[in-house]
Amino acid sequence: MFLSTTILTLAPLLGAQEPSPPPPAAEAQPRRERITPEMRREHLQRFLAERPQLREHLRQRALERSTLRREPLRLELRRHHLERHRRDILQRLQRMPALERSRQQRLPGHLSPQQVDTLREEVRELRAELDALKSGLRGRGR
Repeated sequence: MFLSTTILTLAPLLGAQEPSPPPPAAEAQPRRERITPEMRREHLQRFLAERPQLREHLRQRALERSTLRREPLRLELRRHHLERHRRDILQRLQRMPALERSRQQRLPGHLSPQQVDTLREEVRELRAELDALKSGLRGRGR
């Protein structure tokens, strides 16, 4: 208290002026121009253009951060995708009939699916010829 009154009484003697009261509301200075995101971006670009090392350092840090953030997510998505793929395959195998499953296994000594298909086609053709011959014999014999 003593110090503040001493300063107030000695200040005019030392040449200091009293603090001026704030200007009335009518004389208030115009509001500062509003800073837009574009203005911020332009300023940052100019600022970083003058400092290439800082720009490179910030770019490197941003790259490291985004990679660290993305990598676990990428691995999780990959794991999820593989798990889903495995489930789909298991479901298809369960739905597949036993004959079809054994046809696709290609154990040593077994025919490939393509060979089985060609043999089936040949059997169909032979059966058709046999049916034609039978019908021809029936017609002639009676």
